[in-house]
Amino acid sequence: MDPNEGGLAWTGSDGSILIDGAGPAVTGVFVSGTNWTSSFLDALESDGLGDATLGFEIETGSSDQAKPLPWSNIDQISIVYSEDVAIDASNVRLAGVNVTNYGFTFSYDTSGTTATLTLDAPL
Repeated sequence: MDPNEGGLAWTGSDGSILIDGAGPAVTGVFVSGTNWTSSFLDALESDGLGDATLGFEIETGSSDQAKPLPWSNIDQISIVYSEDVAIDASNVRLAGVNVTNYGFTFSYDTSGTTATLTLDAPL
């Protein structure tokens, strides 16, 4: 296996060699506001628009991801990965059209493989 292809090899309990050649992928991108109520987040989930914990889901791989969002109080962005990744705040930069570099606090939940940026100010 080429180590530059992002795969992972390990030995299974029976001595077999297991290979994950795909590497991690982004499986979801969500936005929310720290002041969004639990009832609003629950409604997003029940309407199929997001997750009650992570917020509104931005469709990835679609032109819809470039559409403007209807809220002015978005101050969290969560990125869900297909598997655990080695990531910290130094690996992430958030830049925009009107703001060159957004300040944020970074957290990573290994159990949910989710990186969350909590912005210093809403988008």
